[in-house]
Amino acid sequence: MWCVAVPTSSNTAPGPPRDTPSAAQVALLVDTRALDAPLDYAIPAELVGRVEVGTLVACPLNRRTVLGIVTGCEP
Repeated sequence: MWCVAVPTSSNTAPGPPRDTPSAAQVALLVDTRALDAPLDYAIPAELVGRVEVGTLVACPLNRRTVLGIVTGCEP
């Protein structure tokens, strides 16, 4: 699975790479009890360094794309 960072003022400006996580835990913004815990998504290479905790992302879920908030990152 992959995620796409949604442009906001906090993540559009390029900056120095802090660390390079390759996976993010994302709390999806969907109203269902079946998804009561964050899901793990791979961070695409072009977004490494731009995705951090608190970033709004668009993620695939079944046949649709849903918004979520990054709650953690892992190498």
